[in-house]
Amino acid sequence: MLGLTQVHVNRVLMDQRRRGLVDWKACKVSINDWDALARLGQFDPANLRLQNDPA
Repeated sequence: MLGLTQVHVNRVLMDQRRRGLVDWKACKVSINDWDALARLGQFDPANLRLQNDPA
């Protein structure tokens, strides 16, 4: 549905792991540097819609 291939997703995850942003063992994913990962993904909390938002 998103048009992402397994190859692309794997490359992005491996890059994030190489940068030390994320790590995983078995089925557990650890985010090592939330702020750096948010900057890399250009995360904007204003895009979140919380339950109490009147919008």
